[in-house]
Amino acid sequence: MLKVLLVDDEPFIIQGLKVLIDWEQEGYMIAGTASNGKEALEILVHQSIQIVISDVMMPEMDGMELCRKIKTDIRYSHIPVILLTARTADEHELSGLKEGADDYITKPFNLEILLLRI
Repeated sequence: MLKVLLVDDEPFIIQGLKVLIDWEQEGYMIAGTASNGKEALEILVHQSIQIVISDVMMPEMDGMELCRKIKTDIRYSHIPVILLTARTADEHELSGLKEGADDYITKPFNLEILLLRI
């Protein structure tokens, strides 16, 4: 099972992803959820996470900073990061990819595409 960390400050987004995706059938398990990047980093310290799916715009620590911290820390730099955001401009996507994101998906997104990218 691939262990997934979901990070979003909107509880209905996390709950929606939990409901809409049959994680176990897809070979994944949600190993943790966080409402901002700071909480996500705490989970990474204590859990063996294999992929992070994070919103970009969050309080305290946004998804860009979370991605940068993951990708510049030797303990976590191997973990793929998928950023989800409502920001559709090319410069935002470029910024996310420059921070080391493995993928950048705009909301609303197609669940089949998200699953394939995971």
